[in-house]
Amino acid sequence: FKQIAWEGISILEAVSTTNELSIILNDKDVDRAFSVLKQSYV
Repeated sequence: FKQIAWEGISILEAVSTTNELSIILNDKDVDRAFSVLKQSYV
């Protein structure tokens, strides 16, 4: 989540289960957040 926050992207909600983590974002931030996460973990 740090990488997303550093980019100024607001996380509206986070839901965590045993097998997955879901984050709820504004529509306008989804593509940028995906790019940030992809760069961080690939």
